[in-house]
Amino acid sequence: MPKSLATLLIGLFFGSTGASANWQVPDKLFHNGNEYYLLTNPLENYFAFYPDKRPKSTSIFSPNLSRGYVATFEIIANELFVTDIVVEELMGDSAVRKSVIHDVFPDQSPYAMRTFGGILTAAYGDVVNLVDEGYRSTFEHYTVFEIKSGKLIKEKSFELAAFEKFKDRQFELFKATEQYKEYLTMMKDSKMSNDEAEMFIKNLGLDVMPRIQED
Repeated sequence: MPKSLATLLIGLFFGSTGASANWQVPDKLFHNGNEYYLLTNPLENYFAFYPDKRPKSTSIFSPNLSRGYVATFEIIANELFVTDIVVEELMGDSAVRKSVIHDVFPDQSPYAMRTFGGILTAAYGDVVNLVDEGYRSTFEHYTVFEIKSGKLIKEKSFELAAFEKFKDRQFELFKATEQYKEYLTMMKDSKMSNDEAEMFIKNLGLDVMPRIQED
């Protein structure tokens, strides 16, 4: 099993599900004057490869922020940037927010995500169904952004019902790709059954896909 692929899937699992029994505070994305809740954590793949770069919080562990930080992203001139990374630190008896982006990326802030590629799933509007687990809650509206080498390639917006159908169709199309077969083999090598492996990959959602699949 290639270490890079295993690391990628682990990062995708933690980044796309929140990997927690509690709801998670989302990262934020700004685009064309709109603010979105990101239902994935794009920096988790980076920290999977560079764990020494992960921000350290001195505050009491929060079950609703298991990754320990909140990142803010912005698409500027069709390019994805990290504009801030915030942690909580203890000052006396109080927790205060502190920006640590210059500690993570000392030579470039905002940091251009030029090595990032894939689909970002973002939500906005009211919560339709609140689920106390990771990013499982549903919202009124969704936008998916296809990113390649840090550049915005495509975006699509949906109401909730249409988004659910879109996700299902995307997974069916993804199953016909070589990348899906590679992921499936890797999961089965880790002693999962075929059905378990397929469900694991499906639960990763759109974030496991390199691009929006077209019919």
